[in-house]
Parts: sequence; structure tokens; C-alpha cells
Amino acid sequence: MITREGLEAFAREIKEHRHEVMDNLLRFFMTDMMFFWGEERGLIKRQEEIWGPLLKWASDELETKFVKAKGLKVPQQDMQSGDRIRFFMEGLSPKGLTVFYYTAYITKSILLAMAFVKKKVNAGQVFDAASLEEVWQQKTWGIDDEVEKNHRELKEDLRILAEFLG
Repeated sequence: MITREGLEAFAREIKEHRHEVMDNLLRFFMTDMMFFWGEERGLIKRQEEIWGPLLKWASDELETKFVKAKGLKVPQQDMQSGDRIRFFMEGLSPKGLTVFYYTAYITKSILLAMAFVKKKVNAGQVFDAASLEEVWQQKTWGIDDEVEKNHRELKEDLRILAEFLG
């Protein structure tokens, strides 16, 4: 669980390890969850509704196109995308990069973290995007107590991150 104290400590450390943090995030970019689309019609429809506008915003923001894939094959992204994400991160304050880092980590999405720190989406919208596939699966297969517990923790973490971001 994320705490405000932990976020403040990490923001202080980012001053010394900023480039390491950005390098780690860039390695994570190629497997952004929003690049991996389902094959079931209902799931694709939800992804188009929730992820589609976020991908368009990120594409416009970074002036690049993103390749989506079905299944587990990692799509090859334009190499300039990474450079543009690095440029985006360089413009963030230590506090902003802290929120960006934690949001990317807990949502498995650099692009979603970008939209969050730019305040294009709020914590509830981040949750909807990050949990889209699990929520869809639960509607199809039934409620899973462990998933519900994880969702409560994710919502709380996102609330704390939004509060920290201000």
C-alpha cells in the first residue's frame, strides 16, 4: 500500500536517481498494458471505449502512433516514442515523476500514468482503465474475492497518488 510518507521519501530520492528511474520506466514502456488487446468482442468494445481515447491522447501528445496487438506478442513500437516519453518525463518535477512512477507501476501503463500526471484523467478513470480486463472477466466468469481486494487497494493507492499530486 502506498503512503504519503513513502511518496515524499521517493520524491526526495528521485533528485539523485532521476535518470535511473526514467531508464527503468522506459524499459517498461514496450509492454504497456494498453498495447495488448483482447479477442472477445465485448472486451474489445470496452477497450475501444476506455483505452481508445487515452491512446489517441497519448499519440497526439507524443506525436507518434502506437502499435496494438492481440494475444501476448509484444508489438514493436516506433523507437522515437521512447525518446518522446523520456522528454515528457524530463519535464516532470520530482513530485510529478514520483506519481508517474507509482501510477505506471500499479497500473502497468506508462501511457495511463502520463494522462494521470497531466490531469487528463482522474483516479476513478485511471482505475477503470487499469482494471478494465479484470472487471470484464468478472462480469463473464463471476466475482473473485482476491481481485476485489486488489481493486480496493488499487483505488486507495490511486486516491493517495491523486492527493499527493494535488
